[in-house]
Formats: sequence, C-alpha cells, structure tokens
Amino acid sequence: MKNNYFFIVCILLSSVLKAQGNFEQSLLEKKAFSARTTQKTALQTDYIPKYYRLDITSDPNVTTFSGKTTMQFTTTVATNQIKINAKQNLHVTSVEYHSNVITDFTRDGDVLTITLPATLNAGTLDTISISFSGNDSTSTGYYVQSHNGTNVSYTLSESFHASSWWVCKDDLEDKVDKIDVYITHPTNMKAP
Repeated sequence: MKNNYFFIVCILLSSVLKAQGNFEQSLLEKKAFSARTTQKTALQTDYIPKYYRLDITSDPNVTTFSGKTTMQFTTTVATNQIKINAKQNLHVTSVEYHSNVITDFTRDGDVLTITLPATLNAGTLDTISISFSGNDSTSTGYYVQSHNGTNVSYTLSESFHASSWWVCKDDLEDKVDKIDVYITHPTNMKAP
C-alpha cells in the first residue's frame, strides 16, 4: 500500500514540475514577443479586436492555403491606420473596408499597416477584411502531412504562430469576444 502511495506522489510531483516548466516557457515566449512587438509597432494602442470571422480554404492534397480575415474592432484613440500581424510568409491579396478595396497598405516585418480613407474617432466600432494566401512549407502554424496514409492539414497557433496562417492581432493581451471559423475543404474530407 505504501508503495502505491509513493508511486502516486511521484507521478503527481512530476506532473507539477512539468507544468511549471511549461508555464515558465510560456512566460519567456510572452516576454520575447512583447519586446519584439513593442520595438516594431504600437499594436496595443490603436484598437481592440472584438470579433474575427476566418474563412479559410484548406486542401490537404496541396501545400497552399488561402483565406480571408474579417475583423470587427473598437478604436482606443483617433486613428486612420490599422496595424495587424501577418507574418512574412503570408501573401496579402486584398484589403476591403466598407466594401471598397484599399490599396494603401504596407508591411514592416510581420506587421501589416493599412491606411484607412478617413480618421476614425476613439470608441468607433468598425470592420475590415484582409484576404491572404500562403504555403505550409513557409508557415510555422499551418501543416500538411500524411497520417496513416491519408493526407491531413492542421494548424497550431500557440504561442505566436497564428499570424503565420491567418491575418490577426497575434498577441497574448488582446483576446476577442468571439471568432467564427469557416473551412472550405474537399468533399471527401471533414473538418472537426
């Protein structure tokens, strides 16, 4: 009986130590990411994302993927720019604002800066859509592999890999209230 308790205590202790290591690693990643984004842009100062609609086309028989992020946001200060994360492996194909195409956008590293046609007041609730495409060979969050002889595609977004497979505000501070994900895939496949 004593051996059983000792065994259980050892398992619990090893689980706690592993969890502590994972937590500490997450804190280190957050610190490194925060330092990077603070140096490049003030992503936390101009808006708060409220809702995402992600439409993504994924076919595990090919290495490319495409999609469209529609983000609803509330501005925190008056601004005429939206800065959002889109890692360099993503090709931004178009930006739409109020059903109008915006061609005035630039990239600085992993940050896409979109200039709006007018300045938005602080507290404005608005929406913007960004279409994109990518390839699993250059993404750190979208993968195409074979599993038991069947091609599958899957994603990984923690801690900072989301913006390598879809355009989003990729930080640990701003969490949206809601996200809807719509996946277009071959008819013989299924999305969980």
